[in-house]
Amino acid sequence: MKAVEDSKRLAYIESEIIEETQGMKEISKALREDDKAIQVSPHEGAIISGLLRIKQAKNIVEVGTLYGYSTSWFLEALTPEAKVWTVEKSVENANKAKQYLFKNKRANQVEVVHSSGKEFFNNWSGEDIDFLFIDADKGGYLDYLELALPFLKPGAVVVGDNTFLFGMALEKEPPKDYSQNTWRKMREFNKRLGLSDQFKGFMIPTLQGMTVGVKL
Repeated sequence: MKAVEDSKRLAYIESEIIEETQGMKEISKALREDDKAIQVSPHEGAIISGLLRIKQAKNIVEVGTLYGYSTSWFLEALTPEAKVWTVEKSVENANKAKQYLFKNKRANQVEVVHSSGKEFFNNWSGEDIDFLFIDADKGGYLDYLELALPFLKPGAVVVGDNTFLFGMALEKEPPKDYSQNTWRKMREFNKRLGLSDQFKGFMIPTLQGMTVGVKL
């Protein structure tokens, strides 16, 4: 019954409250056709875009581009002086993202970086990052946060997607058929953003979970 109610709530939100751009619809269609439809939902995209509007961030980094669906939501919320660096390890996905994002009217404000998340942060120029979105390999979230930490000044916002870890993060012990290291790191990531001497934050209970932390 709860799953039905959740589905009805989401259908209402996405049909009555949120509107995708044509570019977003094209990316979603391409992902379905390529059997890669694992991007954020329109509801989640709107949440990220809303947080970005509130923050009015200037330097935005996204780890995990896929075809650029979530990046498209970023672009809808940018101030004229803002820039997005979106990092994608797969060269195929990065090229697809460039294909779609460069059609966007704010294409000059986004750079698609073909790189691993770790390599990207290790080579970062040292500019302050005031908004970080992570939606990549689940075992890497804590590592990306640690690597980005020197560039996050007070007030910077960090958002992690899928932080319920498909329900497994809710368990007090890791499932036997799942990586104990990934389970441990995701739970630590959530705690770090939620309540630590570095961040204060909260979780948005989307279907897959979204953790938000503000740098102290």
